[in-house]
Amino acid sequence: MTMPPKKQTSPTQPSCGKCDSLIKKRDKSISCSICNIPFHPVCYNISDAKYEVLTEDDSLFWFCNSCRAVTVNIVNKLVNLERRFEAVESENTSLKSNMADMMKQLESVQTKNKLLEEKIAESIEISKQNKDKLHLKIERKDLKIENLKVKVDAIEQSKNNRSVRILGIPEVYDDGSLKDTILSIAKENLDMPDMKCCDIETLHRMGRVNQDKPRDIILTFTAQSMRDEFYKNRKKSPKANGNQIYINENLTAFRAKLFYDIRQLVKRKKVHSTWTQHGNVMLKIEDTSRPIAVYEYSTLQRLTTGNIYEESADEMSIGFSDEYSEGDE
Repeated sequence: MTMPPKKQTSPTQPSCGKCDSLIKKRDKSISCSICNIPFHPVCYNISDAKYEVLTEDDSLFWFCNSCRAVTVNIVNKLVNLERRFEAVESENTSLKSNMADMMKQLESVQTKNKLLEEKIAESIEISKQNKDKLHLKIERKDLKIENLKVKVDAIEQSKNNRSVRILGIPEVYDDGSLKDTILSIAKENLDMPDMKCCDIETLHRMGRVNQDKPRDIILTFTAQSMRDEFYKNRKKSPKANGNQIYINENLTAFRAKLFYDIRQLVKRKKVHSTWTQHGNVMLKIEDTSRPIAVYEYSTLQRLTTGNIYEESADEMSIGFSDEYSEGDE
């Protein structure tokens, strides 16, 4: 900043800014560094030594009273502004420091979040693998359970293979009369004149008394050969007291239900035919296909399409239907 000259150099004779008298060429004068108005040093009580120092050193400034007051005010405002600037700068530095800390915390959180996401993804993958393994174990156990059921059913059926189920014989409450009725049917209708009471191991009716229809009869033979001959001759349309009777294999409850459901498939033309043979449920998908023995529903589902329980009795219900009582084929 270039300051105005400190001595009056005007070619005219100016007046003193304080006493208003003219300043002659031979008079000493000093000018304000701001307003450039000349003053008598005496008017401001400036000694000769001080006057010499102020006029000889260009780096020094002198201000009149009016400019000094304004300058002090401006300096004070500048000082206050500088302090406020320093405060703002300090606050800004603090904010930058806090921002840097927050950025570090954010980076730390992002890193932890990424690690957490990786662990979650790994856990999900492990859970999926465990789920698949568990499903496989369940399927294997279900298969084992089904195989065990088939084996238990086969054992139960083997106990029934020396017996037959007879339907349609009117109720007779005397066991001796019932045996006579069975022997009479064997001799007169089944060409078995040699059958005797000793060939019958057990003979009883199944279930509760029903006024609308006679209860089924379970006839167990002492010899397998006698049972097979009795069952083989069933197609000769035996009758008892003029009533048509039916002779079926004595199937387990499960096989009877399976046989019934397959007969429903035959009616809906999903399979060609079904029958029982030595306690086994047989079927043919088509007329020219080979016979297949069916022991469980999973096999039936693989051989056929659609819901095998459609229009059927309650799932896996126990008992014999009217359809079953018509005969084995």
